[in-house]
Amino acid sequence: MFAGLFFSCKKSNTSKNCNIIALSDSTSSIQSITQFTYDNSNRLITIEVSGENACKKTLQYYGNTIIFSVTDTTPGIMHEIDTLVLNNSGLIQTQYSHFPSSGASSIETFFYDSTGKTAISSIESDNGVPGDTMEYSTVNGDLIYEKSQGQTTDKYDFTYYTSENIIYGDPTDFRQLLYYGAYYYKNKHMLDVLYSPGNSYKRYTYTFSNNRLSEAVLRLWVAGSTDTVTHFLCYSYSCN
Repeated sequence: MFAGLFFSCKKSNTSKNCNIIALSDSTSSIQSITQFTYDNSNRLITIEVSGENACKKTLQYYGNTIIFSVTDTTPGIMHEIDTLVLNNSGLIQTQYSHFPSSGASSIETFFYDSTGKTAISSIESDNGVPGDTMEYSTVNGDLIYEKSQGQTTDKYDFTYYTSENIIYGDPTDFRQLLYYGAYYYKNKHMLDVLYSPGNSYKRYTYTFSNNRLSEAVLRLWVAGSTDTVTHFLCYSYSCN
């Protein structure tokens, strides 16, 4: 989950050139914050999470390759170094992951349509052993489901606010960025519902300010729970 509510949600600077520098996440029992820093070329170079799932993620850029390393501060969570190679559209072609503490590794390869912009499937292998195959379906520029087959079978369904064009900070962006450090799909519209049948149901509503996302409210239900947990996600910007 995204990272606490150390500051209140407030209106953003009116300048057009803005980067998200913090994303806070607050519930009745959890507070955490994710902070972002950028280099002189405006590329993201660190993602640091405090509170729930605390860790630091570092990105290094070499042409079409990104080195994405994870240094965890929570005991029991494995450190990770990923090497990502991007295609001509700037989307993930391959991701090689290495876990130094165990020596384990995995590689995930993504396949796209003829434009190189729409993901069709991906294949993952762990320590050279074939793992899951993911199938992706996109309609009108939005990913509507992803389904895995192999060692595990999972499915995620997505619905969107088709009247709201996507703005950076949309949960589908951060879902990829925090896990991969890069993207394998880019949507046209803001996420409404992310549903994993039998596992969880997430519904988002948004508040916008100066054409930027200032707050997202996530109502989350997980299997086995009788209650819905509400997350308040607040965005902080640095503007030039």
